[in-house]
Amino acid sequence: ASHLAFNTVNHIIKKEDCSLSDPGPIISDGKIVRETLKRLNMEEETLRQKIRKSGYENEKQIFLALLRSDGSLFVVEKESPKHMK
Repeated sequence: ASHLAFNTVNHIIKKEDCSLSDPGPIISDGKIVRETLKRLNMEEETLRQKIRKSGYENEKQIFLALLRSDGSLFVVEKESPKHMK
C-alpha cells in the first residue's frame, strides 16, 4: 500500500482557497474525477491546461485539486517517495 503524506505547514488554507466553484475534488489521488468535470461542464483538455499552468506535468503529481471560483486550481501535491518515511 502506498502512503501519502504532506507537510501541513506548506498547505495553510487561506480564505481565497475556500471560494470554490464546486465543493468536490477535480483531482483525487492522481486521478481526474470525471463526475466533477461533468458538473463543471469542463473538458478534460481544459483541466490539463490548468494543471500545466499550475506548474505540474500531469494529474499524477497531484494528491488533491479543487477548482476555485476564479478558475485557478487549489492543489495539494503528492509527496515524492524519497521524502516519505
